[in-house]
Amino acid sequence: MRPASLPVWSYPPILVLLGVVLAISPFCPVWRAVLGGVSLLFVGYLALRTRWHPSRRHPASNLLPLFPGHLLLLFAVGRVAPTGGLLTALWAIVPVLTAGHDAMGLRTKDWRGWERSLSAILYCIIWADLFFLLERVVALGRGLSGNSEIALALAFGGVGVVFLALGIYRHVRVSTEFEE
Repeated sequence: MRPASLPVWSYPPILVLLGVVLAISPFCPVWRAVLGGVSLLFVGYLALRTRWHPSRRHPASNLLPLFPGHLLLLFAVGRVAPTGGLLTALWAIVPVLTAGHDAMGLRTKDWRGWERSLSAILYCIIWADLFFLLERVVALGRGLSGNSEIALALAFGGVGVVFLALGIYRHVRVSTEFEE
């Protein structure tokens, strides 16, 4: 049987981390339910994945072990954007796309275009969240407001757009070279 990307013994610590993140972060009850539900479905996918028969097919990149880091990103999002909103909604997509990326790689014969697209989308969501969080940490840490805060946001936004564009280019380039 093909081993899971995360060992079964890691599921309880992941669930504890999820509980801590949801308990400490000031999300409203609706967002807590959505985020908890999505995360529990992800852990359920991990458990089901251990039951699948071995296959020669597998995703080129394994994103499943990154989920504990995604939970820490959720914690940071909760501290900076506690009411939910766009960052929280984008984070809720990450576990779904991660499981979809893995499932398609295990079950689909020819899915290079999808793999490239899902990898690029996940890359953009995670790094856009990180750039936003970094900008907020710097702005709050320095006590910026008004025009100086806007200038900082524009600077981080500009660097972030270039960073994301280069990352997408890298995803496309690597997957194209991998096909040859």
